[in-house]
This record gives sequence, C-alpha cells and structure tokens, in this order.
Amino acid sequence: SGLEPLADGTAVSEQELRDTARQTRSDGFAITQGERAVGAGGISAPVFNAQGDLVGALNLFGPTVRLTTERLQSLVEPTVECALQITRMIGGRYPEA
Repeated sequence: SGLEPLADGTAVSEQELRDTARQTRSDGFAITQGERAVGAGGISAPVFNAQGDLVGALNLFGPTVRLTTERLQSLVEPTVECALQITRMIGGRYPEA
C-alpha cells in the first residue's frame, strides 16, 4: 500500500521514495515540481551536524510560474552553498561518501 498523494507528482510507492532519496543523496540537493502542491515547485539542500547526520534542510518553495525548471536549476549552486555555510556555522560537516 502506498501513501496518499498530496498532488499529481507525489511519490506514493516505497520504491519511488527510495529512488528519490538515492538520487537526492547522489546529487546533494532535490528539485521538485508538483510533488507537494499543484502549481508549486522548489529546491532543497541538506544541513548536517558535527557527526555528519542530517538535521535539516534549506528549502526554497514557490509557484512554478516563477520557479520554473530553468530557474530552479539556476538556484542549485547558491542553495547548496548556503546550506553548506549553515552546516559550517553550526559546527557541522558533510558525511563521508
């Protein structure tokens, strides 16, 4: 049995969630379009503590009219860099690969 979808793009199967998590770990960020809400998209980058554990994420979320796929792609580098700065500010470190 899957999860209840929040929008048309919501991952609802265990395999979809595992694949998405694997890809996100590999990329170091996640971009979503219509997964949480219809007409909304966003980007997230992880924040880690001193042990390299995930403790949060920096998220940008808004309407897809403004956050198009191209716009989100252009925000990858600054979002990941900002999440890295937050990680460092709290004494965190990225986990070993």
